[in-house]
Amino acid sequence: DNIVEDVTHPCNPNPCAANQLCEVNRKGCQPLEPCLPYFCIQGCKLGEASDFIVRQGTLIQVPSSVGDVGCYKICTCGQNGLLENCMEMHCIDLQKSCIVGGQRKSHGTSFNIDCNVCSCFSGNLICSTRQCLNELSSDDERHLFTGLPCNCADQFVPVCGQNGRTYPSACIARCVGLHDNQFEFGSCISKDPCNSNPCPKNQRCLPKPQVCLTSFENFGCNQYECVPRQFSCGDQLRDPVCDTDNIEYNNLCALHQKGKIISYKGPCQSFCKSVDLVCGHNGETYSNICAAFSDRVAVDYNGLCQAVGVLSDYSYQGECVSVTCSRLSATGYKPVIPPGACCPLYAGILRVLYDKEKLDTFARITNQKPITVLEILQKIRLHVSVPQCDVFGYFSIESELIILIIPVDQNPKPLQIEACNKEAEKIESLINSDSPALASHVPLSALIAAQVEVSFKMSSSCSQVILA
Repeated sequence: DNIVEDVTHPCNPNPCAANQLCEVNRKGCQPLEPCLPYFCIQGCKLGEASDFIVRQGTLIQVPSSVGDVGCYKICTCGQNGLLENCMEMHCIDLQKSCIVGGQRKSHGTSFNIDCNVCSCFSGNLICSTRQCLNELSSDDERHLFTGLPCNCADQFVPVCGQNGRTYPSACIARCVGLHDNQFEFGSCISKDPCNSNPCPKNQRCLPKPQVCLTSFENFGCNQYECVPRQFSCGDQLRDPVCDTDNIEYNNLCALHQKGKIISYKGPCQSFCKSVDLVCGHNGETYSNICAAFSDRVAVDYNGLCQAVGVLSDYSYQGECVSVTCSRLSATGYKPVIPPGACCPLYAGILRVLYDKEKLDTFARITNQKPITVLEILQKIRLHVSVPQCDVFGYFSIESELIILIIPVDQNPKPLQIEACNKEAEKIESLINSDSPALASHVPLSALIAAQVEVSFKMSSSCSQVILA
């Protein structure tokens, strides 16, 4: 095998002009089009002395003109290559600390409380909601322990929260803070949000499933969008979609003009012709792998979702016994199981804490729209520089954002697994160091702490035992 081709870096060295941003081409190319493994996108410099370039049209967080530490403004990267339409944000008090177990924790520090990861952000303590056992736990606590939030039973009777997230049971939905009137029985994807005709007469209702990280009480979390009924689609950009008959259209407008139903976004793929149900890591059942991928959700196993999955080192999840996992190719690497999943895979897993208040602030001062998991994943994806790795993720039932960096090939080479590990470790470092490379992007600066777990290389004697 040609080792050079196993892993490539299209943007290193940078092939683009000084005022342009290099992005990995993950879309592929049209027939007869010149095809490069990267795009050069017009951008703006973050400041006079800065080398950081951000793409046109994006929202950027930069230090305030006032110059005080902890003060920021949000600007747009304009067509002229300059930052414009700036709005000042409330300053963050960096002196405010958190008191935890009698100890003072300063702003920006991350630490563990039992099995939970926590971070102090301007006096607010933000923690994951994992259920913990430790050496001091009593026999009764061990007996009641299920590994699920609030020690809920591991039954799978899905409910759909108003945030667009399917929870495995009503108990877990209540545990994460939803009231009984804020969820309904059945998975979110099984509901038809257009059933009640929520759009005006001259507009068409299109289902738009999304999981919102902002407060749905303030910004809503509609699972549909209203689009104008157009007579012509000629002025619409090419953004291919595939219908349920496996016919491709240039954009959603063209598909709806023909009265067809969308199966997934992106070009039609031959391996997704039929309905072939798969269970995503987010607990949703998709019609096929392409529908899951267009949501940036990776597949846990084939068939209907039927189990809660593994969350804790201490818990034994009987539910996953009924699940058949795909066999992994032997690579000499130890696979990992994402939180709440049943099946192992080769990936770098990031468990990320975020500041909901900060996301709400971004939504309030920008467009009053909710900020979604998909939005965050699409922005993280731009920071993964190896085309042999791609970004997937979901909002876990422990209220963490899970980001997976997975080899694109179904049978990845060791070098590709290693490359995805390195990309995951890079993203973890960018989040934990509050690096401007990430933190300058709205809404990524709301990601405040990350823990990474990777598929590590096993010693040869150990790998023989596991793969035997």
